[in-house]
Formats: sequence, C-alpha cells, structure tokens
Amino acid sequence: MRPRLALILVLLVLVPLALLVWLGQRMAADQRAAVVARFDAVVQARLNDAAEGVGRVLSERARTLRAATAAAPGDVEALRGWLGAQTAFAHVLVLDAERQVVFPPLKGPRSEAERMFLERTRGLWAGRALAEPPAKKGSPAAADRSAPRPPTEDGWHIWYWGGGLNLMFWRRLSDGRLVAVELDRVALLADVVAALPSTDDGGGAITQLRDSAGRTVY
Repeated sequence: MRPRLALILVLLVLVPLALLVWLGQRMAADQRAAVVARFDAVVQARLNDAAEGVGRVLSERARTLRAATAAAPGDVEALRGWLGAQTAFAHVLVLDAERQVVFPPLKGPRSEAERMFLERTRGLWAGRALAEPPAKKGSPAAADRSAPRPPTEDGWHIWYWGGGLNLMFWRRLSDGRLVAVELDRVALLADVVAALPSTDDGGGAITQLRDSAGRTVY
C-alpha cells in the first residue's frame, strides 16, 4: 500500500475516533458538572431552610424580649423585683438617657450575681459599646438637646467572654433609657438545635452547627 494512501486511511479512521473520544469526555464532564450543580442546589436549599429556622427562633425570642423589657421600671429595687419575675432572662443592664449605668448599681449594695454580670459586660458599658454615637458638632441633635427623641429601637449585640460568644438583646425606651438583657447561651443553643433538621433523615446528609471557635456543637 502506498504511504500516501495509508496516511489517508489512518486520518479517515483516527480523526473521527479522536473526535468521538473528545466529545464523549466533554459530555461526561458536562454531566458531572450538572450533577454537582444539582447537588449544590439541594445543599443550598437545606442550608437556607436551616438558616430560616434559626432566624425564626431569634425573631420569636426578640418579640418575647421586646414585650418584656417594655415594662422595665426605673427604681433599683423595683427593677430587682421585676427581674425576679422574668423567665426569659436572668440579668439586665439599664443605662439612663446619658448612657450611665443605673442597674445593676455601680455603687451601693449589689448581689454577687450582679457584680459578676457587671464584670463580664464591662466592655459594653465602660467601653461605651452600647452607647449612642456622639452627635456631630453643628448637627441638629448637638444644637438642640430638647429635640424629640427617636422612636423606640432594639437589636442584638454580641461580645466575647469566657472563651465564647455571648448574645444580648437591647431596647431603647421612649424615656431615653437603654435596657439590655443577657441571653442564656445554653437555652438559646437548645432552641436553635431544635429548629435544625434532623441528622438522621435517611439521605446521608449531616448538618453541622459550629460555635465562634469552629467547634462543632451540633
């Protein structure tokens, strides 16, 4: 067989074969990419469901705390009596309109639990983390201290103490006071875990909840 004819025959066989192999690999890669994309979508949907569950827990907790803190009295002893009747939290920090601590009292009689609470929240009140930002010079707020106060506001504040993340709900009342309550980490974690999907769903999927240090807590 002439070399030229042999070369033509080789090209006629090998080129289509190589093209078929390339097309097969491309299709396999596309199929794998499609499978991965579908898997990622399923995983993302599960994570979104878990996040929504946690969000509902925090929203419900915020509604409970918002209602409870609205009735916080102004007198120290009255605050102690009011606090003793609460079931959603055990400690409260109250700042006056000038963002000075009025409860637990910095001076005067206080319990050991109150002293420890002040110590672990020192960065929030001594460091002014919960205080309003100072009004800019020349601003209406700085020029007119008698101007009406903004409507009641509330939100969450996090800080670190004792090797872990702590969560506090704060509420600014219409009289200018700021009331902040400390959430029980263990109780909150139990509620969050209850809102997460079961790890034994038959599909082999596992949802992990990690703390601020990266440790798996669920």
